[in-house]
Amino acid sequence: MTDIPGEVVASRNAAVAATDQNSGDLAGQEYWDDLYEPVGGVSAGWEPATYGSVAMARQFDRTIRQARPASILEIGCGNSVWLPYLARQYGFARAAGMDYSQPGCELARQRLKAQGVSGEIYCRDLWTTSAEEVGQYDFVYSMGVVEHFTDNKACLEAIMKFVAPGGVLFTSVPNYYRSIHGCVARFWNPSVWRRHNPLGTKALSEFYSAVGMENICVKHVGALSLGIVSWRVEPRFPLFAKVLVPAISLSDRVLGKLMLAMRLYRGLPALAPYVVAIAKRPA
Repeated sequence: MTDIPGEVVASRNAAVAATDQNSGDLAGQEYWDDLYEPVGGVSAGWEPATYGSVAMARQFDRTIRQARPASILEIGCGNSVWLPYLARQYGFARAAGMDYSQPGCELARQRLKAQGVSGEIYCRDLWTTSAEEVGQYDFVYSMGVVEHFTDNKACLEAIMKFVAPGGVLFTSVPNYYRSIHGCVARFWNPSVWRRHNPLGTKALSEFYSAVGMENICVKHVGALSLGIVSWRVEPRFPLFAKVLVPAISLSDRVLGKLMLAMRLYRGLPALAPYVVAIAKRPA
């Protein structure tokens, strides 16, 4: 993990979904393979501790306790710390993840094993599925996936088919739409920015409605997080980054501790690090 673990996870877990031909994949498998290959071993016992991860954990907790699902699937599970954590925390009878990056999948398997969690990791894209997997999971979630495709609706439709009737679909994307984070990302690492199709609350709500979800709730999560920007990935100024990124990491930790102490979790559109959409598939 990096110096900004909780926030960077959201964007890096996006190594998923489909081929360029089928979905308009703005990142591509090779990009994610290159990100995951340098990652070394994994450690056991990860818990939400940074401000961004705690803010997201609160959303998961509220949703899971209300829905009481028995099975869970993470779309874009490459190097996921969330899948083993959620599986252990809530005792899911069945836990699984899907990603098209082989290095990302191997890291995900290592993390499950390190935390003593039994689960399946499927190394393939969203459009390569078997009939046995369709509609089999009560809780399906993705963290930083949908915004990496030109056709957001098609991506959500592909994800939704894994949700069991009456099950929950949970989608989190980085708040790059008309926000301070989007402005900084566009300037600092434009090549990374071009791999995003930013989504706001209105767009996510409309896409959820278009694919037939109901009881839709879309919100901004978190007050502010410097770490939502992938500072270390393809920076515009590599030499300057060597000085700036450690300072940003330290500032983010200090700011995060302050906001945790003040319990500031509700986000404003221009400042919140995440946009989250939660809804049910009709039974």
